[in-house]
Amino acid sequence: MVHLFSLSPSFVPLLHDSIKSSLPGCPRQTASAYGEVYHRAWRATAPGDEFRIRLEEDCLQDLMARSLLANRALPSKLDVFQPCYHILERFHNAKNDPLAQAALCRLWDPILFRRLSAANDMVRRSAAEMLFSAFPVEDPGSSLEEKAERHDRQYKAMLTLLTDPSPDVRVAAVSGVFRTLSVFWLIIPSTFLSKAASTIIKDLAFDASSPKVRASVLKGLKLMLTTCDRSHLYLKRILPRVSDCLHDVSEPVRIAMLDLLSEIKHVKVIKYWEVKKPSAQTFSSIADNCKIFIT
Repeated sequence: MVHLFSLSPSFVPLLHDSIKSSLPGCPRQTASAYGEVYHRAWRATAPGDEFRIRLEEDCLQDLMARSLLANRALPSKLDVFQPCYHILERFHNAKNDPLAQAALCRLWDPILFRRLSAANDMVRRSAAEMLFSAFPVEDPGSSLEEKAERHDRQYKAMLTLLTDPSPDVRVAAVSGVFRTLSVFWLIIPSTFLSKAASTIIKDLAFDASSPKVRASVLKGLKLMLTTCDRSHLYLKRILPRVSDCLHDVSEPVRIAMLDLLSEIKHVKVIKYWEVKKPSAQTFSSIADNCKIFIT
């Protein structure tokens, strides 16, 4: 199928239209396979080549726009966002390919950041998930000043997303920030880390309007524990601040807190009793929630 993209530049949009028709409800494995096809076809072309221009502008940028404007409320069999996400994920994961990163930066630039402030919360959520998947959106060939400016713009966008009026957007932002921290811990600026942690731990961990947001914070902390050893000393200082989530009125939040405490036992530098001091109320809450797993 990769070879078909090299037959004629005018044939590229036709192939793309054929793939687009099968996207609604497309399984993840199939979408990932499509992503591999697009990526191999793109790599087989040369910079400035007409085939590459068609692939970038008629195919990749079209998928980007469709993903951001997709109706997330449709049934899974009609969903377009997830298939587009998994196709583009193949390019987003090519972090060590400077040409791919430069192309993504050029293609995302005109559409991604303005969608982060769209009036429609569904569009903002989709844009947020794409931002975190593509991060860092940068041209490796640009100057240090330009890179720093781009990074700063993306960090500011992330902080804004954490305080978005929509709970679904805040959930996407919390999950994305924790995923970004777990992967790029060593290069994340301390100023961003401090501001993000303050918003997440002080506000979102106790977000009265949405149990999903509160649970996403605890799931994100668990992700950090399991995937980013270098963050453990930092987490040791902030984890006690979310200990009261064990007594949350929402069952999914209490379960998420139990999962977090369970994960702590595998971390050498953190003891679970340093996060949540044992008490009669603690044991009662644990016993109540254990019934959920038993039943």
